Amino acid sequence: MVFVCRVLKIMPRYDDQVKQLLKKPSEIVFDTIRQSELIELKLYIDEPAEENDFGFLITAYVDIPQTLWSKDTGTYSTKITKKLEVQIFTTPEVGNYLVVFASNILVKEFVNSVTKILNTVEWFKPVLIDTDRKEEEIRNELGDFRRVYVKDMDDDLVKTATMGGLRLELSSDYARYIRDYGGRLSAVSLIYEGNWMMITFRGIFYSPSKDAESRKVEIIHNLLKLLKEIDALDTSS
Repeated sequence: MVFVCRVLKIMPRYDDQVKQLLKKPSEIVFDTIRQSELIELKLYIDEPAEENDFGFLITAYVDIPQTLWSKDTGTYSTKITKKLEVQIFTTPEVGNYLVVFASNILVKEFVNSVTKILNTVEWFKPVLIDTDRKEEEIRNELGDFRRVYVKDMDDDLVKTATMGGLRLELSSDYARYIRDYGGRLSAVSLIYEGNWMMITFRGIFYSPSKDAESRKVEIIHNLLKLLKEIDALDTSS
């Protein structure tokens, strides 16, 4: 089973508020949409947070507004509810990092709901991963890249490229795209603990491995710990 997640950093000032919001069962309206009657958009926490070795895992549901059309009624507004999981890390190594296990679109909807409930956009910072400047350190810690994605090349004809193989850093294409054309590594794929793993500069982790999905909290914790140790995590944006 595939898993994908996005990493955020909870700002210390809002740490208690975020944890109080997500760790206990609740049903909170964060917005409304107008139709023939008012439709409430809610964030739902059905069960208490599940404590694990790395912090707390929360199962949440968020309402997402939808605009639909039918022959009978024309255009109308409604909502759908989507499920996601949120891990709040509390270990000394990566405390206050929050990981949302969901698609990027659903992550944005979740962040929007918490932002409106707390009435501030300052409760978090997106975590970026410096896959470009920390290329060598990431390879040294996590192993050789099996696939790389390069963007922003300084070439009139070629702006992006994807390469796959073994020992890519030794290939002439790798040298040309990154060193000669000044391309940026936007994402890398590698084998981590026996599982295929993609890491993007936007702080998104992806794996198609069933074993990785079953150990996703542990794997993401350990990856964040290693990336933090080599100063590859950026929350300055």
